[in-house]
Amino acid sequence: MKDGGDFPIADCPFCGGAYLYEEKVCAECGESAVHECELCCSEILPEELSEDGLCGYCSHIMSKDD
Repeated sequence: MKDGGDFPIADCPFCGGAYLYEEKVCAECGESAVHECELCCSEILPEELSEDGLCGYCSHIMSKDD
C-alpha cells in the first residue's frame, strides 16, 4: 500500500461493507465480485468494483445512449 499499490480493502458492491480485494471476498456478506472486466478482460480496480462485472471505462461506455 505504501508503495502505490492497490487498496487492500474496498467498498463491497453488494452490501457496502469491507471488501477484501486480495482475498476476493466481502468480510461482511461473503459475496465475491468479478475482478476481470467481462468486456475488455482488464483487471477491475478496487475502487471500480461493481455488481455488473465491468471496469470503470466499459461501464461508462455502456451507460452512454449514443
